[in-house]
Amino acid sequence: MTKVAIFASGSGSNAENIALHFKGSNSVIVDCIISNKSDAYVLERAKKMGIESAVFSGKYFAQTDEVLNYLHSRGVDFIVLAGFFAESTAKSAGCLSSSHRKHSSCLVAQVRRQRDVW
Repeated sequence: MTKVAIFASGSGSNAENIALHFKGSNSVIVDCIISNKSDAYVLERAKKMGIESAVFSGKYFAQTDEVLNYLHSRGVDFIVLAGFFAESTAKSAGCLSSSHRKHSSCLVAQVRRQRDVW
């Protein structure tokens, strides 16, 4: 099963649509929703859908490995940036591999594993 984390920082309508699209899938599961805003409505949407959520302040993305460690601890394979961050910010956090695919307002990228970094 492929695990996906959705990064969102606003109302979460895109995140909800993505999660609903994969609901019941035998091959993909939305494992968690991550935000950089504790008051983002996407967190309420995640709760209503029964999806784990986490909030990390901006410094955790740019200055630490906390987000990447969280993704690894959950076994997340891909992240979807749904109305969240610029690509360069996510890359600087170490969350994106060098190859990625853009899909309309979202960015889909594979999570780096330790072996990819060394």
